[in-house]
Amino acid sequence: MTTLSRKPFECAFCGKVFQDDIAVGSSISSAQDTDFRMHSIGVQAITHCVHTCPFCGFTDDLHEEELQTEERERILEYLTTCWLGERPGSLSSTQKYELLAKLFILRNRPSMEIARVYLKAAWMAEDESNLELGNRFRECARDFLVRALETHEVEQETTPLITYLVGELNRRLGKFNEAVEWFSRVRSEDPRLAELCRRQEFLAFIQTSVNARIPEG
Repeated sequence: MTTLSRKPFECAFCGKVFQDDIAVGSSISSAQDTDFRMHSIGVQAITHCVHTCPFCGFTDDLHEEELQTEERERILEYLTTCWLGERPGSLSSTQKYELLAKLFILRNRPSMEIARVYLKAAWMAEDESNLELGNRFRECARDFLVRALETHEVEQETTPLITYLVGELNRRLGKFNEAVEWFSRVRSEDPRLAELCRRQEFLAFIQTSVNARIPEG
């Protein structure tokens, strides 16, 4: 079962040491949503994978990557605007992922990485019963996935999976015609992905945006 433990982090931006909760244990349930969210047994590990420095507000997963000078300048300007000279208060998981996504954009990280963070932010927002915010983040995730496909950032073997995910995000957003169009683009020899695509295309055809689980087996 996944539980929590305290861990020290050295902020990659200001260098100060702070403590934060991390998820320990590797108990993952067999339940997986059709947008590929995995569910943990016990504490949901995803809610404790992003860490915000309480001194400067810089947010990252591991705080281990060395920041370049240009990155630091953009980050400083952004964080100064965020906190207006005060320390950041306690942030929800949704706020941490949103902040991480914005920092990734400032740091010119790949579109796929930004998309993944926004998708996780959408999951966190829904967990906190903020469906409108969840959909806004889902739109951001979809747009960055499309950009990754258009700029050939996605490897060929992964393209069918990402194409499917764009369709599924459109379906969850109620963009049913767009969802059907993206599902129809999926070309895969993987029978599980092909079957999943057919199931979700049917849900889009009958115009339902309900969350769904990937069938086991």
